[in-house]
Amino acid sequence: MALFLSTFVNKVDKKGRVSVPAPFRAALADQPYGGILAYRSLQGSWIEAAGIDRLQKFSDELEQLDPDRPEEAERYNLLSTLLGETFQLAWDEGGRVLLPQPLLEYAGIGEEAAFVGQGKFFLIRDPSQQRAIVEATVASRLETKRARDATSQAPSPRRE
Repeated sequence: MALFLSTFVNKVDKKGRVSVPAPFRAALADQPYGGILAYRSLQGSWIEAAGIDRLQKFSDELEQLDPDRPEEAERYNLLSTLLGETFQLAWDEGGRVLLPQPLLEYAGIGEEAAFVGQGKFFLIRDPSQQRAIVEATVASRLETKRARDATSQAPSPRRE
């Protein structure tokens, strides 16, 4: 399975074509499909993408679920919706894919797209959204660390 790391920002042309970062294409080189599979994220207003192997695992899981069993119905519906809404995006000789208009609009992507590695998949989102998320995450972690450090350095109450 491919491993996607780091963040890359690439230009999106007027037709919606964008170059998939070379390290991401290299990670997918052994896949039977020459491109990426992309869908609207259910976690936020961005695109999630991966190689066909990841979506094949979702498909295999879906086949094992029984939609009539209450404990499996929610997962069945989630995977069914995800697979039904996935776009297969083949890359051209330059490593570009054409991001469909519904995905561009959903993610608010304009002239640039940030490709953000997430390990087994990656995100495609507006670079300003990516920067804001990173800054908020770092600020939150620093605040938590400062609070924890202040608590651990405070004198403990004396017992008499």
